[in-house]
Amino acid sequence: MNKYNLIDNENIINQTCLFHEKPIVLNRGLAMIFGAADTALLFQQLHYWISLNKEYAQANKSKNNIETYHEGRFWCFQTYEEWNKEFSWISYNSVRRKMKKLEDLGVVISGNFNKLNLDRTKWYTIDYKKLLELQNQNIKKMI
Repeated sequence: MNKYNLIDNENIINQTCLFHEKPIVLNRGLAMIFGAADTALLFQQLHYWISLNKEYAQANKSKNNIETYHEGRFWCFQTYEEWNKEFSWISYNSVRRKMKKLEDLGVVISGNFNKLNLDRTKWYTIDYKKLLELQNQNIKKMI
């Protein structure tokens, strides 16, 4: 008899809410910098989308029309409704407040690079130098 009798939990596991897809990761350091886990999650996801746009642009260098590169930075664009859909447990108004807080801190820069003037979709990028400053300030406070 096998010393370790394994219970076949695969069927049960597949019915749970455990990760079966690419997870949104919470960086505890970001949560400490921003003072809230949800704000850190939004910020981390913003970085993910910007990185994805950069990877796409690098993979398609032959195209001169990289739509997510403006003013020397890569950007992502999403409406508050789209952010709210992605983070369904965060209310629409809370998403707006958290994104505004990130802008006020200077770590998120917003713009409008839409082709149609009527399109109010906000574009976002990250000021990584400002993030490093906030990170270093937070470390000094902890010492």
